[in-house]
Amino acid sequence: MIQRLTTNNVVLRFQQERSMQRQRIALKERIRQEPALRLLPLLLNLPLPFAESNGHADILLKQGQHIIVQGGVGSGRSLALLQLAWQWLTSKRRAPAVYISLAGVDNAEHTPREVLQQVLHENGLETSLASIAATARETGWLILIDDWEVLPADRRIVWAGFLSKLPRMLPNAQLVVVLPDDVEPWATYQTVPLLPPDNGLLRTWLEHLLPEHNIDPLVQVLLPGGSLAMLRQRLFEVALLALVYPRHRLPASRKQLYEWAFAIWEVHQRMPSDCDTVGDPFALALSLLRCYTLASEVATAGQIPPLIQHTATLRIEIARMLRGMLSNPAPLYGTLWDANDALTLAACLAEQPQAAPLWGIRVLEALAPNHANTESVAVLVRSLTDMLMAAGNTVDEERAAALLRDYAPELGSGTLLSLVDRVQARPTLRWAAGEALLALTRGRLHQLVMQTLPPDTLARAIRYYVLAMGDANDRAALGRHETANWTAAMLDPQVSLERRNQAASALLYNNDDLSETSRTAALALLPEGREHATRQLIETACTDSESSIRQSAMVALHSQEPHRALELLQDRLSNPDTAWAAHHDALAHLAGWPQAEASVLLARCTLFEHLPLAARLHAVAALAARLPARLEAVLLARLAGSRSAVPAVRAAALRALGVAAVDMALEDVRRLATQPAAPLIVREEALDALGRMGQHPGAGTAALSTLQTIIKNELGNTALVCHAIAAVGTTGNPAALKVLGVLLRADLSRYVARFWQTHAAGIERTPVSDWPTLKLPPDIRTLLLSLLATGITDADQPTSWSEFLTNQVSSLRLSIADALLAIAHHNTNAELSQAVRALLHEMLRNTLVSQETEYILSRLAQLGTQQGANDLALLLGNPDLDPLLHWQAIEQLGSSGATAPVLLGFLTNETLDSFTRGKIAYTLGQRGSLTALPLLRQLADQPDGDLYLRTQAVRALGLLGDSATETTLLHIVSNPNAPAPLRGAAAEALPDTLHEQSQQWLRELLRQERQPAALVVGVLRVLGRLRDREALGILLHYAQNTQPAIATAALEALAGVGDESVIPMLLQLAQDIRLDSTIRLQAVRALLDLRGREHVGLLRTYLEGNVLSLQLRAFESLLHVQPTTDYPLAILTTRAAALALRTRAIEALTDRHERHSALHTLLQDQNDDLHLRVAAARVLATSSHPHTLNILEQCITAPETPFLLVRECLVALAAHAHLIEEPLNSIYLSLSELATDATHAPIIHDWVARILLNESISHTGQPVDNLADREHADTVQ
Repeated sequence: MIQRLTTNNVVLRFQQERSMQRQRIALKERIRQEPALRLLPLLLNLPLPFAESNGHADILLKQGQHIIVQGGVGSGRSLALLQLAWQWLTSKRRAPAVYISLAGVDNAEHTPREVLQQVLHENGLETSLASIAATARETGWLILIDDWEVLPADRRIVWAGFLSKLPRMLPNAQLVVVLPDDVEPWATYQTVPLLPPDNGLLRTWLEHLLPEHNIDPLVQVLLPGGSLAMLRQRLFEVALLALVYPRHRLPASRKQLYEWAFAIWEVHQRMPSDCDTVGDPFALALSLLRCYTLASEVATAGQIPPLIQHTATLRIEIARMLRGMLSNPAPLYGTLWDANDALTLAACLAEQPQAAPLWGIRVLEALAPNHANTESVAVLVRSLTDMLMAAGNTVDEERAAALLRDYAPELGSGTLLSLVDRVQARPTLRWAAGEALLALTRGRLHQLVMQTLPPDTLARAIRYYVLAMGDANDRAALGRHETANWTAAMLDPQVSLERRNQAASALLYNNDDLSETSRTAALALLPEGREHATRQLIETACTDSESSIRQSAMVALHSQEPHRALELLQDRLSNPDTAWAAHHDALAHLAGWPQAEASVLLARCTLFEHLPLAARLHAVAALAARLPARLEAVLLARLAGSRSAVPAVRAAALRALGVAAVDMALEDVRRLATQPAAPLIVREEALDALGRMGQHPGAGTAALSTLQTIIKNELGNTALVCHAIAAVGTTGNPAALKVLGVLLRADLSRYVARFWQTHAAGIERTPVSDWPTLKLPPDIRTLLLSLLATGITDADQPTSWSEFLTNQVSSLRLSIADALLAIAHHNTNAELSQAVRALLHEMLRNTLVSQETEYILSRLAQLGTQQGANDLALLLGNPDLDPLLHWQAIEQLGSSGATAPVLLGFLTNETLDSFTRGKIAYTLGQRGSLTALPLLRQLADQPDGDLYLRTQAVRALGLLGDSATETTLLHIVSNPNAPAPLRGAAAEALPDTLHEQSQQWLRELLRQERQPAALVVGVLRVLGRLRDREALGILLHYAQNTQPAIATAALEALAGVGDESVIPMLLQLAQDIRLDSTIRLQAVRALLDLRGREHVGLLRTYLEGNVLSLQLRAFESLLHVQPTTDYPLAILTTRAAALALRTRAIEALTDRHERHSALHTLLQDQNDDLHLRVAAARVLATSSHPHTLNILEQCITAPETPFLLVRECLVALAAHAHLIEEPLNSIYLSLSELATDATHAPIIHDWVARILLNESISHTGQPVDNLADREHADTVQ
């Protein structure tokens, strides 16, 4: 039985091979009998213009398994299939090659699969697609498919669906399909386009097809511009030309070419074949022959039917052939135009563009500006200038200019310049070419137009115009000697007045370094006359809406006489009806004028009420930049004392005088500082200026005397006195120590209480929440609200009268500390430095709040590296001081890099309590002080040592991370008599350089039963940190522990190891409701660390729960894997959510500026929590959301907005303004409006004035937040 089956298989295989062999012979004979190949057999070896390289069709087999050859009608795409089949059949391949012409085999009653099966049957291949798929890898089938585009539209759709899937059905077969170039190729194939031939390949074709003929005449007529150039795009038509050339030489047209070719064809068809039957011929270029037939029928009938029923490719080919057959192609053009088929019409016109120039122009107008990138359109564009010449006056200048401008990139600068120089062209057309040239090559015009000499006056005028309208390099070329006579050409009547004005304006207004000759020549172009025209143009341009025009006009002012230029600037600046943009430019340029009249005008600008406050302050800054000149000093001193100026301007003038330390203004400044009626901002700046002036020997005594008087007489006014104390420190006068010492010992609380009880009667009996509603004088109300709006949140505001007093006294004391430090830095006297330290020590003994202590300690540390360390060491060594003070001293010492020896000395001091020593040990670890390593090891390993101290020493060793700590820490871990927490801390502190043997010992330690929980947790954490994969089983074991501390540590370690094989176990733990929630949440976090977003859904239970700690942890886990999640938005808009969650949501949205609209909503919600709204305002200070600025302004101006929030919104606006380099940007203008709008509270006016003041002139050159002394305020709170 087996033998019979084997015999049958051999017979069947032999029959299949015989069938394949017969099929190969038949196909080879069919190719040989193809009519085109019988006429031109050399076509089979002709190289084809594939996209990547020219070559024979067999290179397609190297491109991929499934190929689409895409080309136009007659491009050689069908020839590529025949070449490929022939080369396949003549090779040693035994596999079948199947050629399928869909036009000849399709049957609408059958599916493509059935049709294909029938084709295989008719070719003698008794097989199926499934069999081909199974055997293709071994036999290597080649399937070639042609003529898809000839099918009816409905069948094309059906076949396209089938052929696009065929590569998946026959993955191992070699498939090649040809498609027209206007069809989107199928994604399952690799596309190889056929391109038009270049000149080299065209010659190669002709040499190959006509080996014994002189082909030069053929090449000449086929080159661009030749009489038969329209034939070169199609291989088939080049082949026809090669066919007829030996018999008839060159045809006159395409029509004659086809007539001669068909005559040869018919004669050849009547000749007997050497083969009885080979099946239907392939008919190369079937589509092109069909187009010719259709065109011939239309030409014979004399009626042009719509061509819309044909595909775009066939429509173009039929129209092209029809044009050559018609004696009058105008009806064809009209039909195509009415059908809105501009591309087909372009293809017709491209044959002979000059024959119908108006039609060509209409087509290019219809296709502009985003015209199709086809060869026909390119031909029309290249002929555009000739068509415009031929069209004459039919095409006006506007149409011509639009066409040249739209197609300027394709025409090129050389063509446009040639049209400019074409003397026989209409002037309007030449000007249009010049305008197009200007739009195309701005910046390189001078290189282009200087290459050739202009042939006539108009050419010179156009050249002058385009250079004037170009960039700086182009305009500079007008100063060359070659262009000396071009200016006169601009006065020719053929140059319009508008163009003359444009050229003159461009030369006058652009900020170029033009020569005097060029400037004079430009002025001469103006018909009104040189001087008057210049002034009029400049005056007009100074108020132009375009910034560049105004800037150019201001530059042109410098060529005028200074007094006339300043008169013009004064006219513009003093006119309230002038637009702000013109004011801005005039003020900016005024600052650059060095004349005394300019300084006087700047001073006047500070008093112009129609100018924004920011602009007036900018004028003060411009005056300040000219100090210490006497005139400017006098002007600023007068401004400071002028009641006509707004307080912010007066304050700016005082600041400028103080920064420059102008001694001559000392008495004026002293008088303003002591005037009780002067605005607070003015008096504060006067005090600051006194401090700076007091640094000079001649002014120090007088300044200090004035400051001392103010401190004595107005001690309760903390805002003013803090400035006075700071000014005392700025003077650096050693005599000031006595003043500060007396002030330090005064009963400051009593003075502050008296001040407020005097100016706000009953304030001590009024709840703090009602203070903003007290009826107070405007200046006192502003002062009170400023003091209440300090701090970071509403919780930082005082809640009682006594707390308010405490805060104010602390502000005074901190100012004293700063002043003492400033005096010490101004003097190198050791005795004085000692006196300063004594006063700071005295302050420490009488501190009111812990934050004040920390602040004073920081100032003590800044006295000098060694001195500060010694002072802090003295405090640390005093056992009578509060332990909290010891801790703060240690932190100050730890922040310095040179205090490690001091801390080490105290660490060895056993008389200190263990908590202080433990703090020292941990601080040394934080600092990375390796010099402390021996001592820390000794303390950690003391069996009888204090547990807290040993634990802190162990943690410090962990922070050091040095390999030398391994032995000590392992000794502690292995000591069963050591406390469990210490052993666990030692394990966790082990360095990352732990030896493999030590890791193995730790694993063995965990395998032992009943180890203390603290020890287990420490070991688990270090194994996870070390990514110990060998501990995976142990970690899994402990992850199932019921103790949350152990289980969570094991889960953290598993995430650290990063082995995804534990995911099933983690999923089980995460969903086990019997476990503690902390364990389950940690399991979820481990899953997220391993697989990212895949398990985010497991967090929902915790996010929606009611345990805040779990919610926060889940929230952090979510942000860890999905930083762009929208969950923060949901939390932020949920009023019932915990405050901590909503605050964290705001933080999460900080860098997501596109989501800041949620912060906008929160900011404007008057019913939401003030703490959250303030936090949102702080985030919005760096927001790039387009609506942020408007929202901040709306919040500021809303009457119900709390003042604390108003302050934060103002600070946010100022932060945005400071990021803009323009000193008078739109934000500062908005702030200026707030500062002068009477509908807003005086406190807003004050805050805005301080912001603008600090942005215009600062003490340090950098902007400062003068809304409140935040460092002091935040410290006190």
